Amino acid sequence: MNETNEIRRRPSRGAQRAQRTSEGKKRFSLFWTIPLFLLLLAGLFLFALNIKVKTFLREYEEVQPKYVAEEIYQKYFSPLDIKAILRDAAVSYKIGEEEITKPTVSPFETEADMENYLKGLVGEGELSYSAISTGVSAEQETVKMNFSHLTKYFVDTFNAKGDLRYIVKVGDKKVAEFTLSHTGKKSRSGYDQYGFSSLFLYAAPHESVTVYAPLSSKVTLNGVPLGEEYRLPDVYEKTDSAEHLEKPEDGVVYVAYYLEGLFNKVTTDSLKVTDLHGQAQPVVYDEEKNLFSAELVYREDLRQQYADYVIHAIERYSARMQNDGAISEFAAYFDQNSDLWGSIREQGWSLAFVWEHKGYNFTEQKAEDFYAYNDHEFSCHVSMLHTLIGYNNQLYTDHVDFIVYLHKVDGQYLIYDWVTSSGGMTAQ
Repeated sequence: MNETNEIRRRPSRGAQRAQRTSEGKKRFSLFWTIPLFLLLLAGLFLFALNIKVKTFLREYEEVQPKYVAEEIYQKYFSPLDIKAILRDAAVSYKIGEEEITKPTVSPFETEADMENYLKGLVGEGELSYSAISTGVSAEQETVKMNFSHLTKYFVDTFNAKGDLRYIVKVGDKKVAEFTLSHTGKKSRSGYDQYGFSSLFLYAAPHESVTVYAPLSSKVTLNGVPLGEEYRLPDVYEKTDSAEHLEKPEDGVVYVAYYLEGLFNKVTTDSLKVTDLHGQAQPVVYDEEKNLFSAELVYREDLRQQYADYVIHAIERYSARMQNDGAISEFAAYFDQNSDLWGSIREQGWSLAFVWEHKGYNFTEQKAEDFYAYNDHEFSCHVSMLHTLIGYNNQLYTDHVDFIVYLHKVDGQYLIYDWVTSSGGMTAQ
């Protein structure tokens, strides 16, 4: 009976085999579950790390200042936007003692003149730009590599950079410079973002000019009058005419004007000078001195009307000084209330140094440079050769040369003063 029960309690071989299989499966499952779990975790970690690295690198690339630099270059220089440059650029130059920091158009030019100058500066050349400052600072050089904080290392290294400068050129000619600085904004990872800081223009107005003209003249540049504030205080040159006029202030006085801060070179097309009668005065340019000089305008109408008149007066006076003719022959040409006429009458024949001769003639008579000082006074230059024929046919020639001053008396122009540089008789 006991044996029978013992036999019943013993498992069959099939049951024993099944039991062994079940136990083996349990041991296999426990053996691989942990490694597979760890492997899965590692895979997930690497996947997440890959995403994070890619995101980090993409962000690092996006914050690079080269993209901002390209935007700035495109905005101002490709294509060239003159108006934007003039609006945003800074400059550095002086006009007199004044420090100029913004592109400034002088009263004698327009923005169009400035634009044309800048376009001419660039010309047909190709603009390009390049970095001239990396922004590396002493702070950046002290950033230490720490592999436990690799991300922080990259961020700190990037943020330690300072301002970045870029030069814009046409060939070897500098046109402008722009700077990028930190904006104060940060990316998600903490990178300091760069933005436009400043634009500096190398094209400062560099032209200047001096104009030498009579004080009574009106000087304009591009239609704008030059006022007294542009006059050089140490230039006030009186001519001899002041000594011979009723009002010395009506005499010709030369002054000088000085202009600087111009973008374009002054030419005789842009610079105009007119006299007190509104007539255009010829202007001559001395390139070596960078000096424009206004010449006097001589009155053609006065020359046509009075050339023969003054020539005849000087001929009769010169003839009388050699005992040919009478004072009455030229008295009508003179203001007999003038000091000149009184001198002629008082000194009488003491003015004459008479050469013995049997005849005489006048040649090469000229009357020119008729200049009106006002509506009742003018002067002119009279010259001629006065030749005496001696009894032995010897010729004696006097180079007669006068600056003659005339004014109106009762509506008629009369000689009231003169300056002579006649050389006296010379034998031929």
